[in-house]
Amino acid sequence: MSPTEVQELTQVWEQVKNWPARLQIPLARRILDTVDAVESAPAPEPPAKRGRPVAELIGLGAGSGPPPSDEQVRQWIEEHRTEKYGR
Repeated sequence: MSPTEVQELTQVWEQVKNWPARLQIPLARRILDTVDAVESAPAPEPPAKRGRPVAELIGLGAGSGPPPSDEQVRQWIEEHRTEKYGR
C-alpha cells in the first residue's frame, strides 16, 4: 500500500471508528459486497484500436483543384505501367 493510500485509509477510519455499530456494520457489508462484485466480475477487454475517426478522414483525398478526368487517370496508369514494366 502506498503512503497516500495509508493516509486515506487512516482518515476514513478516524471518521468511522466512533460511529455506532448500527452504522459501521452496514458500511462494512457494503465495502465487502463491492470487493466481491469487483473480484467476481470478468476483466473487461481493452477496446480494439480502430484507426482514425471518420471526422478526420473526410476530405482526406480532396485536392485544391478539380478532380482528374477519366482520360487523365488512364494516362497516369499507362505512365506508371511504362515506368514499371517498360514498353
